Amino acid sequence: MYITNLKIRNFRAIENLDLDLNKGLNVLIGENNTGKTAVIDLLRLVFDKGNYPNEIYWKRTDFKVADSSDEYQPIEFDIRFKTDEKEEIYCFNDLHIVDIDENENQMNFLEIHGKITLVNTKGAEKIKKEFWGGKDKENRIPWEIWNELNYTYLSPLRDVNRDLRPNNNNLLSKLFLNISEL
Repeated sequence: MYITNLKIRNFRAIENLDLDLNKGLNVLIGENNTGKTAVIDLLRLVFDKGNYPNEIYWKRTDFKVADSSDEYQPIEFDIRFKTDEKEEIYCFNDLHIVDIDENENQMNFLEIHGKITLVNTKGAEKIKKEFWGGKDKENRIPWEIWNELNYTYLSPLRDVNRDLRPNNNNLLSKLFLNISEL
């Protein structure tokens, strides 16, 4: 299973992004301040449910301010996963979507949607998070499904000699440890 499409609205420098991804390696290339890191950070924020210690949090600076007012616009995203025909997706039934392509072939997808809102409650700002799967907004995603959606974030290499030195804290060790837990 892999992410085939990612839609992001009102997150940091991203006003409206519709990004198609391929199976395998995808590379984000662009000038500084165009949203490359924002794309990765949004995915980290969505999939970093329950990991402790959290290295990244939703915060006020993630929200865009509406042009005509001082109100923060909600952050919205849609993530579509493509599943192999052979892949068992029974545990993901609540997220399951079936589409028919132009050749009338059935295609199986899983979808996760989200809306993050900055709300003012009794003078205090709070971040309200709503996540749902499939087509129905009332279809909340159970904890068991979040646990099946694993990811590994490798921070950028700044010093290759230091960051890849053999020890338990280097980036490759982190990747291999997370892969071995699957």
